Amino acid sequence: DAVVVSATRTEQALKSLPMHVVVVNETKVTESAAQTVPDLLRSVPGFTTRDFQSGLVAGPSQSIVSFRGLGGSSAGRALILLDGIPAGDPFSGWLDWGRIPLLLLQSAEVVRGGSSTVWGSRSLGGVVNLRTIDPHRDGATLMIEGGSLGTYHGTGMASARFDKVS
Repeated sequence: DAVVVSATRTEQALKSLPMHVVVVNETKVTESAAQTVPDLLRSVPGFTTRDFQSGLVAGPSQSIVSFRGLGGSSAGRALILLDGIPAGDPFSGWLDWGRIPLLLLQSAEVVRGGSSTVWGSRSLGGVVNLRTIDPHRDGATLMIEGGSLGTYHGTGMASARFDKVS
């Protein structure tokens, strides 16, 4: 059973929570055809970015997260966390998704709506907690993609452990 942090700010089993939380687990992340984290999260009902475009063609200021269209201003009223720490711009809410490679993602927890307000006023629309891979395991991953017209994209990730330091 999945353990989530985003719903109550403490680790709890998914089945014991008083609200609905969608967990995009490691299997879904690796089996997805998504190229960016927002593309992966679009599989969650109600999740969208302000301009409805892929993170590969949209600038960071256009990639503001919104749930079910909430957010008539520049702020999307959704809080994005990276391992429990707010990752977006505190004023406008935008996030440079290019700085979070899909290879780094272990899972994502999504809480939609007002039940996520334990995180404060920035989370009126919802909370997305991106959980990164465990750095305690040794390994490296490299992903290189190529396409027509000379297009290419590459991402790499490595982790190592030395005694008590990871």
